[in-house]
Amino acid sequence: QHLHRPTMSHRAPSVALSVLSLGVSTGTQAPPTKPFAPAWTPLTLGSIAPTGWLLGQLLRQANSLSGYLPTSTFPGAKAVNGSRWWGGSGTAHADDPPASSADVVLGDAAVQWLPYWANGNVPLLLLIKAAGAEKQLDTAADLDGVIKRMVEYVLTHTNRTNGWLGPFANEPGDVNGHGLWDPLNMLRALLMYAEGMPEYAERVAAAVVAHLTAEYRLLKTDPVYKWASTRWPTFVQICMYVIDRLVPAYAHMPSVMPLGDATTQLLLNASFLFQAKGMDWRAYYNRSGRVKFPLGSVPNWNTNDHGVNNAEGAMAWPAMSFRLNGDSTAATADMQLVMHMLKTYQGQPSALFCADEVFCGRAAHRGTETCAVVEAMASLEQGFSVLGIASLLDEAETLAYNALPAALTADMWTHVYVQQANSIFAGKTRPQGDEQGGSSPTGVRRGCGAHAADTCVHETNEHAHARAHACTYARTYADMNSRTHAAKVGACGTHIRACTF
Repeated sequence: QHLHRPTMSHRAPSVALSVLSLGVSTGTQAPPTKPFAPAWTPLTLGSIAPTGWLLGQLLRQANSLSGYLPTSTFPGAKAVNGSRWWGGSGTAHADDPPASSADVVLGDAAVQWLPYWANGNVPLLLLIKAAGAEKQLDTAADLDGVIKRMVEYVLTHTNRTNGWLGPFANEPGDVNGHGLWDPLNMLRALLMYAEGMPEYAERVAAAVVAHLTAEYRLLKTDPVYKWASTRWPTFVQICMYVIDRLVPAYAHMPSVMPLGDATTQLLLNASFLFQAKGMDWRAYYNRSGRVKFPLGSVPNWNTNDHGVNNAEGAMAWPAMSFRLNGDSTAATADMQLVMHMLKTYQGQPSALFCADEVFCGRAAHRGTETCAVVEAMASLEQGFSVLGIASLLDEAETLAYNALPAALTADMWTHVYVQQANSIFAGKTRPQGDEQGGSSPTGVRRGCGAHAADTCVHETNEHAHARAHACTYARTYADMNSRTHAAKVGACGTHIRACTF
């Protein structure tokens, strides 16, 4: 997404404060008074413009399923174009309570997809604009206008009481962890939009700080479950962004940052608390805790062994922990442990781990979600930025030129849900151990099985730059009869952002 430049100080000192005085009870540790400095600082989005082949790939993405999803009518697109985030079905306004228990269920299933879409399409649009290529965008998709309307709606429909952004149906006390986690990708999208559109910077800064403050209030009393528990590094990353970039710019403006410089301590407290209540990734990968990293295929679905949760959470955990504790030796060892365990016990020829939803061992007929591919790439990028481990960029490049091309058709109108290294049959099967429970090699969700329109695509011939030889089981976008599946086509496919395809 961004190129990087070195910071003046590689590691910053920290002085611990009293845990009790901060209202945080986590044993002997306490939040720092300032975050530890990353190895590299991201450049502002758009300060480097794509050209040539890369620009062509970004335009192709914007002019295909990714860019058209908010305005499409095919089955499944409603998860994005009808999202409650911008006035769709369910509770349209952040101040409105859920009308019924059914609304809460809808929020569980649907609230995360528009933020996912925005997290990919906002930087996609801004990079194309930085290249001066916006006239090459399809006018029918109106990506620029759609994103601007989305940002305006989100910013003008914040909760006037507590500052919460987006639907509030899953909180307080959400037992699935969606409430605390679902808004985070929208926060990322807003922050990136403000980088490329400076006229929005103050409004976005005020909204993001207010929402993070609201989450901190909930964290003091709420348990952290499932999706939020495993993906706590996302929250820390956003808090670090605000501390690094927004506090220096807006601490003197009470209308944007009511606590001024004290915002830093609030966000450090919140990050520390979220980490303490969340998944203990170190114990998991060391196999020293109650929940242990699996050494083979996992028999039952769960969020701890979920592939995307490990790509978003475990692969980002060492870097985000370092920002809070400053132990670079431990962070490097932790990152090496994660990569070693994934490759040794779950590795696939694509260079990613096997997870058709949950870990599935090393059997070549099993596969990995496209979501896991792009989330792993993003975590590797973040890991390099913070820890300065150059090999993490090599890992990201390997995924970009192997796993990712095998997941997408060349025109980017289709992506496979689960790619397999050894898929010899594009018909209805029931792979042994497939945790998706579907009736196809992709292992898609029940109700989303194989149909006559399914096609088998040899990606090696379509992508001369792809090193992977894979027969992927792709589905035409018109045949997607599952809201969740279709949403992931748009959401995960757009999370590529500006990494090399």
